[in-house]
Amino acid sequence: PLSETLDSLVQILESQLIHSRCSILLLDKKGQYFSKGASPSLPGSYCDAIDGLPVGPDIGPCAMAAFKNEIVIIENIETDTRWPNFRDLALDHNFKACWSTPIRNIEGNVIGTLCPYYDKPFKPSKNEFQIVQHAAYLAGIAIQLKRGDEVFHEKNRLLENEIKKRKKASSLMADHNRILAMLATEKELKEILDAITLMTENRYEDIKCSILNLDRKTKQLYYLPAPNIPKGYIDALNGFKIGPKVGSCGTAAYHNKTVIVDDIANDPLWEGYDHIALEYGIKACWSTPVRDSKGEVLGTFALFPRDARKPNEDEMRFIHSIGYLAGISIERKQIQEELVKSKEEAQSANRAK
Repeated sequence: PLSETLDSLVQILESQLIHSRCSILLLDKKGQYFSKGASPSLPGSYCDAIDGLPVGPDIGPCAMAAFKNEIVIIENIETDTRWPNFRDLALDHNFKACWSTPIRNIEGNVIGTLCPYYDKPFKPSKNEFQIVQHAAYLAGIAIQLKRGDEVFHEKNRLLENEIKKRKKASSLMADHNRILAMLATEKELKEILDAITLMTENRYEDIKCSILNLDRKTKQLYYLPAPNIPKGYIDALNGFKIGPKVGSCGTAAYHNKTVIVDDIANDPLWEGYDHIALEYGIKACWSTPVRDSKGEVLGTFALFPRDARKPNEDEMRFIHSIGYLAGISIERKQIQEELVKSKEEAQSANRAK
């Protein structure tokens, strides 16, 4: 759940900012009002008082930070005259200093604020600024993932209505729900991606599929789950570099767009690679980028139909839907690893003191 992720992030941040107590506030989708996000160390009475506050320049530091989309610092709340109502509330709870940092989405729009509080006047250092900025970035990813899930559920609902007309809704929804349940229970990434590939192959009997991971430093693609793709084919192509004309997956990753090759033997994108595919009976390949919440490429989702052909309308919808699921799965794993790394670094720093 988002609340647990944000609570963990705040606790890690508090371990790095000595003597601080931190809070994350979430903005509604219209960007007008705050709601509680995470504040495990703050008094409940204070959190209740700021829950539901509007955004604006005259309310308090978080409201102004969200309104101006910039950091707002109060080094000494007792002597700061900008927000008398906030000052009285903060001093009643023994807060003497704070600074509020906007949490932004991929477009740079404010979706929340992160605010450390202190019980004495305080001026943050450059290093502390960087720590909070990184935490705000991680919080932004987590919030977007949650909201992306909500968007996905809405798209899934619309997709269900369409597929019901074709009498395929029950099996598709069952499979999707199984994947979402695996995400919710934090199953291993390999187990989730294996389930996605097998789900696709069970749905379309004449299609095999695979998921490839992009190494962003080397620009190379590596096969992840590919249980029914010939091992010789994988060994021959594993680790190939992406490019403007490098098969279906290499081209899809390079241009960050879906690439449909319906006849490998006669398509220029597969020049130099076609003999490998044809040797293993692969005649067509449809590839779509697997993206993170910023729209950046994490890898590709590839489908190999038995015959040389284009996907139909139902298959195209499914390709994009499953590519989205794969992106959520991979990015969530990356966020978890980054949180663990941050926690370990914080613990190491504390032990060194």
